Amino acid sequence: MNTMDTTTTSSQATYQTALRTAVMTGVFSAVVCALLVVNSYRSLAYDPLASRELKKLKATLVRQPEEEALKNRIRKLDLDLRQKYFRQRELSSRGTDLFLLGTILFVLSSQYAAVLRKRLPLPKPGRTSNPWDARTAWITRWWVGGLGVAFAALLISYALKPQRALTRESLKVASADGTGQSQNAGGVPTPEEWKKNWPSFRGAEGLGVSAFTDVPTSWDGATGKGVLWKAPVPLPGMNSPIVWNDRVFLSGANETQHEVYCFEAKTGRVLWRASAEDRGASQPQSFDISPETSYAAPTMATDGQRVFALFATGALAAFDFEGKKAWTQNLGLPQNSYGHSSSLAVSRNLLFVLFDQGSIEDKKSKLLALDTETGKTVWQQKRPVGSNWTSPIVVETEKGQQVITVANPWAIAYDPAKGEELWRVGEIGGETAPSPTFAKGVAFAVAPGEKLVAIRTDGRGDVSKTKTVWTADQNIPDICSPVSNGDLVFLLTSSGAVTCYDGEEGKKLWEQYLDVNFRSSPSLVGDKLYLLSEEGVMFIVAADKQYKLLGKAKLGEQCYACPAFAEGRIYLRGKQNLYCLGK
Repeated sequence: MNTMDTTTTSSQATYQTALRTAVMTGVFSAVVCALLVVNSYRSLAYDPLASRELKKLKATLVRQPEEEALKNRIRKLDLDLRQKYFRQRELSSRGTDLFLLGTILFVLSSQYAAVLRKRLPLPKPGRTSNPWDARTAWITRWWVGGLGVAFAALLISYALKPQRALTRESLKVASADGTGQSQNAGGVPTPEEWKKNWPSFRGAEGLGVSAFTDVPTSWDGATGKGVLWKAPVPLPGMNSPIVWNDRVFLSGANETQHEVYCFEAKTGRVLWRASAEDRGASQPQSFDISPETSYAAPTMATDGQRVFALFATGALAAFDFEGKKAWTQNLGLPQNSYGHSSSLAVSRNLLFVLFDQGSIEDKKSKLLALDTETGKTVWQQKRPVGSNWTSPIVVETEKGQQVITVANPWAIAYDPAKGEELWRVGEIGGETAPSPTFAKGVAFAVAPGEKLVAIRTDGRGDVSKTKTVWTADQNIPDICSPVSNGDLVFLLTSSGAVTCYDGEEGKKLWEQYLDVNFRSSPSLVGDKLYLLSEEGVMFIVAADKQYKLLGKAKLGEQCYACPAFAEGRIYLRGKQNLYCLGK
């Protein structure tokens, strides 16, 4: 065989390999795509919030609240649906990765085969086969077969990758100059002033606990009873109101606008409205945001001098209390399947931004501490977690202040001054959305649909085995954050299961099924538990060792945000309006 024949044979072999690879990867991608479509329809059938059977059983339980067999049936069905729902979501994520990989290989091999095909000479008449042709065909078959085995192994490894199983079982602070700002030296609020305002998501430390107990317990949005004022919010958002003295702040956004609003607390009058966009920064051309999060999901925060707002695009802006822009940053579009929704937290002169994204392997997640006055980064800490929808809390422990975070697979605490990791606890699985809470030296972290973990906060390093006080695995939330006074811990699932656990031992004290859905997290007001449903109905329950419904109040508008509490008042964000409730 001469050199020309050898080269031609080699080219033909390469062409055949590329062609067969293209066919195999094309078929593989088509099969995965079909499975993804089927899986998508199946996941809809397993959505616990849309289950007709579950809704029917819950409606029956409302009429027969003492029927234990019915409770067990609801619990079993709810758990079964959640297991299947999260499993389908995990399969969708893995299937999407396989589809993209297969499609990329298909395109590359197809293009390569097309290029080789043009270079091949036409076959010569009467040409006979030779040993090189047989050897080339043998190599090609082994190459394509090996690639097929590799794909099969990849598919099997994805399918068999371990999944986390879901188991069953009167201090009023007034502003001296009328601006609503803190008037303390250096601009840093005192601890008393901090606690008597509502400066961030779920209050002063992010715990959902009100310092005031004289808040209203009845109102009616339809008649206006108990509604002091109602003000439209120009742009939509899922974020909750924050309050500082005589100011109430919200943010709103759509595809083209990002805004911050300042309302007068007494009247609902819009004091100012400001754009949070940085005209000098590059903006993403287009991106998808889930309607469950929106373009303005993160709740704002304030240090008593400035207010801070973060949006799904990664745009971050600070304003003074008169609406003048102090500084802006663009953190970049986070890699997050539903849109970024982690709320901001403030302590002293630091603004904390939990910017988790991507997968655990991507190593893109981080916690940022920014100077509240300038926006400059004081420190940042890489985090061994993937994207999530939780918010950090900054609490005072017996070991000093800690920034406590929760994300798959770790609950991690940091030193707010230096960013040093203090402790971590593993086994936090699932698509984490509930934020942590803290009471009497114990942090409570939720692995959605799987378990609640009570953690002593006085440890160092990996304290998974040494500082885990107790765990619970019944009626574990998937969206709503827990709330606790230390003696009792209250959980609320999006499908309406309310559960009370003993704070010291983790024993379940009671559970109650409400025939409504929730996204807003529960709040503690003295000896009362406030639960705001998606339909805008507030259930007021005794925060006690026995379940007792104290009352219900209807707003008449859908609500997804958490309430903000002040002296004698509650501020609620509805789908279109901001409400002030009071006597």
